[in-house]
Amino acid sequence: MRNQNIENFLKPLENIETVETSPYLYTRIQQKITQVATMQMPIKVIWALGFTFSIIVLLNVLVIINKSKETSSEYNLANQMNLLPNNHLYSYE
Repeated sequence: MRNQNIENFLKPLENIETVETSPYLYTRIQQKITQVATMQMPIKVIWALGFTFSIIVLLNVLVIINKSKETSSEYNLANQMNLLPNNHLYSYE
């Protein structure tokens, strides 16, 4: 039963015929591939992207450094006012 269903399903594939192509099709495809491979970005675009990437990385580093300073000052203030959560049941201080 199952083999018969598979054969019925594959039967239309027997009607597929090969198609004749142009003799120059392969050379046109190769030419398009080489054109895409030889395309280069202009040097100004490369420099602009590099500069933009550098600025973004620099800003990220500055934000991280600034945030760590704020966190340490907030921690010191909370520590001085005894507002830090302490998970110890008994304090040995």
